[in-house]
Amino acid sequence: MLEGYLNVTLKHPLNTGPDALEDICQRLEQFTRSVADTETASPQTGAEGARMLPPAVSETLTSLVTALDSKDPCTEGHSQKVSSYAAILAKAAGMSEVEIEEVRLAGLLHDIGKVGIPEAVILKSGPLDPTEWDLMQQHVRHGARLLQPFPEIAAIREMVEHHHEFFDGSGYPDGLAEEAISLGARIIALADAYDTITSERSYQRARTAEEAFRVLERCSGAQFDPRLVELFVEALRRRSHPLIDVTPAAVPVATTAS
Repeated sequence: MLEGYLNVTLKHPLNTGPDALEDICQRLEQFTRSVADTETASPQTGAEGARMLPPAVSETLTSLVTALDSKDPCTEGHSQKVSSYAAILAKAAGMSEVEIEEVRLAGLLHDIGKVGIPEAVILKSGPLDPTEWDLMQQHVRHGARLLQPFPEIAAIREMVEHHHEFFDGSGYPDGLAEEAISLGARIIALADAYDTITSERSYQRARTAEEAFRVLERCSGAQFDPRLVELFVEALRRRSHPLIDVTPAAVPVATTAS
């Protein structure tokens, strides 16, 4: 069923770009219509009454994220790590179990919109020129569009769309600031930055956890929520291993907001 609708599996290379985005959006919409009378008529529930996506959709989104990360050896496992870091911070921030699960899933899906970005831009080893940067910034809108057919994950969709907003209002796509940015999106912004800083990239060496903490603290109040920076650094320093290492593999996308 998964291959029939999207042909997105780890067995096949994933092509990205506008055509791929249009095809996947159309097929996701077709799929949600086709299961409306069976899956959504009797929605599954999880812990604390949280609703769940249809299994085929969960597997599709998971496969898509994994395939996107795997296109570049430097980003393999990135979404899984962002998801884990985000969940740690959400717990430290006192969020409920359902809210933590929302943040975890949004962290996993935060870059799903990159399926709509041309491969030449995604895989470019050097700095992006202004035109390429404009294209790259559209991945947050593409991600929101991909998740649009699933109203049960509206909160997750919002986090995906706004995880590049800056606390001082200088981010994208909408220039939101401070509390106008959802707490979940502010959390994912930190988790995303931390994993990027501590991972090897074509344009930078991987830095230590302590070096990354200093970068986050320098950007506190500008790019990041100051309170969340403090909570995040404290939470990771309490761990015996502040850097998460994952073996790239599919992670179930199951539970959603209640």
